[in-house]
Amino acid sequence: MIYEMRTYSVKIGKMQEYLQLFEKIGLPIIAKYAKLIGYWYTEIGELNQIIHIWEYESLDIRSERRKALYNDPEWLENFISKALPLLEKQESKILYPTTFSPIQSAAIGNRMRGKPHPVLLYGCHLAEKPII
Repeated sequence: MIYEMRTYSVKIGKMQEYLQLFEKIGLPIIAKYAKLIGYWYTEIGELNQIIHIWEYESLDIRSERRKALYNDPEWLENFISKALPLLEKQESKILYPTTFSPIQSAAIGNRMRGKPHPVLLYGCHLAEKPII
Protein backbone atom coordinates (compact mmCIF):
# COMPACT_ATOMS: atom_id res chain seq x y z
CA MET A 1 0.00 0.00 0.00
CA ILE A 2 0.94 3.61 -0.51
CA TYR A 3 -0.60 6.70 1.02
CA GLU A 4 -1.08 10.05 -0.64
CA MET A 5 -1.15 13.09 1.62
CA ARG A 6 -2.74 16.07 -0.06
CA THR A 7 -2.57 19.57 1.45
CA TYR A 8 -4.79 22.33 0.12
CA SER A 9 -4.49 25.99 1.05
CA VAL A 10 -8.00 27.42 1.12
CA LYS A 11 -8.72 31.08 0.42
CA ILE A 12 -9.39 33.10 3.57
CA GLY A 13 -13.04 32.93 4.55
CA LYS A 14 -13.80 29.98 2.24
CA MET A 15 -13.04 27.01 4.54
CA GLN A 16 -16.63 26.13 5.51
CA GLU A 17 -17.83 26.53 1.94
CA TYR A 18 -15.10 24.18 0.69
CA LEU A 19 -15.71 21.58 3.42
CA GLN A 20 -19.46 21.53 2.76
CA LEU A 21 -18.89 21.25 -0.99
CA PHE A 22 -16.45 18.38 -0.54
CA GLU A 23 -18.63 16.49 1.95
CA LYS A 24 -21.83 16.77 -0.08
CA ILE A 25 -20.56 16.60 -3.65
CA GLY A 26 -16.84 15.73 -3.86
CA LEU A 27 -16.58 12.86 -1.39
CA PRO A 28 -19.32 10.67 -2.89
CA ILE A 29 -17.63 10.97 -6.30
CA ILE A 30 -13.99 10.47 -5.28
CA ALA A 31 -14.94 7.56 -3.00
CA LYS A 32 -15.49 5.52 -6.19
CA TYR A 33 -11.77 5.88 -6.96
CA ALA A 34 -9.86 6.12 -3.67
CA LYS A 35 -10.08 5.07 -0.03
CA LEU A 36 -10.14 8.01 2.37
CA ILE A 37 -7.99 7.46 5.48
CA GLY A 38 -8.53 10.86 7.12
CA TYR A 39 -9.51 14.47 6.46
CA TRP A 40 -8.39 17.39 8.66
CA TYR A 41 -8.20 21.18 8.76
CA THR A 42 -5.65 23.30 10.63
CA GLU A 43 -6.22 25.70 13.52
CA ILE A 44 -2.63 26.14 14.75
CA GLY A 45 0.43 26.77 12.59
CA GLU A 46 -0.25 27.53 8.94
CA LEU A 47 -3.95 28.33 8.83
CA ASN A 48 -6.59 27.71 6.18
CA GLN A 49 -5.21 24.32 5.25
CA ILE A 50 -6.96 21.04 4.60
CA ILE A 51 -4.93 17.83 4.87
CA HIS A 52 -6.28 14.52 3.63
CA ILE A 53 -4.77 11.07 3.24
CA TRP A 54 -5.81 8.48 0.64
CA GLU A 55 -4.80 4.82 0.38
CA TYR A 56 -3.86 3.04 -2.85
CA GLU A 57 -2.51 -0.44 -3.55
CA SER A 58 0.39 0.93 -5.65
CA LEU A 59 1.61 3.98 -7.58
CA ASP A 60 0.32 2.42 -10.80
CA ILE A 61 -3.16 1.90 -9.37
CA ARG A 62 -3.12 5.44 -7.97
CA SER A 63 -2.23 6.78 -11.40
CA GLU A 64 -5.02 4.77 -13.07
CA ARG A 65 -7.63 5.83 -10.53
CA ARG A 66 -6.63 9.51 -10.54
CA LYS A 67 -6.77 9.50 -14.35
CA ALA A 68 -10.27 7.98 -14.24
CA LEU A 69 -11.32 10.58 -11.66
CA TYR A 70 -9.95 13.44 -13.79
CA ASN A 71 -12.04 12.12 -16.70
CA ASP A 72 -15.24 11.75 -14.67
CA PRO A 73 -17.69 14.41 -15.96
CA GLU A 74 -19.52 14.46 -12.63
CA TRP A 75 -16.24 15.26 -10.81
CA LEU A 76 -15.30 17.99 -13.27
CA GLU A 77 -18.70 19.65 -13.63
CA ASN A 78 -20.19 19.27 -10.16
CA PHE A 79 -17.12 19.53 -7.93
CA ILE A 80 -13.91 20.80 -9.54
CA SER A 81 -15.59 23.74 -11.27
CA LYS A 82 -16.86 24.94 -7.87
CA ALA A 83 -13.90 23.89 -5.70
CA LEU A 84 -10.95 25.40 -7.58
CA PRO A 85 -12.04 29.02 -7.07
CA LEU A 86 -11.95 28.36 -3.30
CA LEU A 87 -8.32 27.14 -3.28
CA GLU A 88 -4.97 28.93 -3.50
CA LYS A 89 -2.50 26.04 -3.60
CA GLN A 90 -2.36 22.24 -3.71
CA GLU A 91 0.42 19.87 -2.66
CA SER A 92 0.61 16.09 -2.88
CA LYS A 93 3.09 13.69 -1.25
CA ILE A 94 3.37 9.93 -1.59
CA LEU A 95 4.09 8.30 1.78
CA TYR A 96 5.36 4.83 2.63
CA PRO A 97 5.00 3.49 6.19
CA THR A 98 8.10 2.46 8.12
CA THR A 99 8.55 -1.09 9.38
CA PHE A 100 7.47 0.05 12.85
CA SER A 101 4.46 2.09 11.71
CA PRO A 102 1.04 1.02 12.99
CA ILE A 103 -0.03 1.08 9.33
CA GLN A 104 1.74 -1.87 7.75
CA SER A 105 1.95 -2.20 3.99
CA ALA A 106 3.06 -4.38 1.10
CA ALA A 107 5.24 -1.44 0.03
CA ILE A 108 7.59 -2.26 2.91
CA GLY A 109 8.19 -5.73 1.51
CA ASN A 110 8.88 -4.33 -1.93
CA ARG A 111 11.43 -1.87 -0.55
CA MET A 112 13.14 -4.60 1.47
CA ARG A 113 13.52 -6.63 -1.74
CA GLY A 114 15.23 -3.68 -3.45
CA LYS A 115 12.33 -2.67 -5.67
CA PRO A 116 12.02 1.03 -6.47
CA HIS A 117 10.05 3.19 -4.09
CA PRO A 118 9.89 6.76 -5.34
CA VAL A 119 8.99 9.58 -3.01
CA LEU A 120 6.92 12.09 -4.92
CA LEU A 121 5.95 15.67 -4.18
CA TYR A 122 3.62 17.65 -6.38
CA GLY A 123 2.56 21.25 -5.90
CA CYS A 124 0.38 23.70 -7.75
CA HIS A 125 -0.28 27.39 -7.20
CA LEU A 126 -3.81 27.96 -8.38
CA ALA A 127 -3.26 31.49 -9.66
CA GLU A 128 -2.41 29.71 -12.90
CA LYS A 129 -4.71 27.26 -14.63
CA PRO A 130 -4.04 23.90 -12.91
CA ILE A 131 -3.81 20.57 -14.64
CA ILE A 132 -6.05 18.36 -12.55
